[in-house]
Amino acid sequence: MSYYRFVSASLLGVLAVPALVQPAYAALTTEQVGDIATAITVRIETPTLKGSGVLVGVDGEVYTVLTAYHVVKNRNSRQIKLITPDGERYSLVPNSIRQLGRFDLAVVQFRSRIRYSVADVTSSQGLKLGKTVYVAGFPMP
Repeated sequence: MSYYRFVSASLLGVLAVPALVQPAYAALTTEQVGDIATAITVRIETPTLKGSGVLVGVDGEVYTVLTAYHVVKNRNSRQIKLITPDGERYSLVPNSIRQLGRFDLAVVQFRSRIRYSVADVTSSQGLKLGKTVYVAGFPMP
């Protein structure tokens, strides 16, 4: 299953860090957008680097996370831990790291029986200069 298939080339640039880009979000308050971002953003930890990603799909118990490729490239999948919004820690599904094109984007997968929210990924064709875009992640210390 390819939940990231619908991500257009222009949206990929916006999602260099996880972003919520959908016209329906414009009607929400910033607090509501923050609640959504909190529910779909995961921390990613490796022995030498920390990053974040966004839950973009689920197929049964397998979740797909979109993240920056530089966070996971050249890493053994056993070294990478995903921390979900409820604080649970997960290992990656072996060999699930896939770079998206030549962009600094990748998808990774993990398994969980717990139900998590996933982002509504949509086309960015309607995005224009001056439109509001919300970006979520974890700040570096």
